[in-house]
Amino acid sequence: MYEYHEILGSEKPIYRTKPPGLKTISEIPSGEFLIDYEIVGYLEY
Repeated sequence: MYEYHEILGSEKPIYRTKPPGLKTISEIPSGEFLIDYEIVGYLEY
């Protein structure tokens, strides 16, 4: 997983808990292309 120092240059937020309506990469159904999704933030690990 990412650590804070690895994404300091990113403008995307770091969430402590997953906001409703968002999916983690492991929750995206197999067979769907990741290009159909947008990275909106990072979850604290």
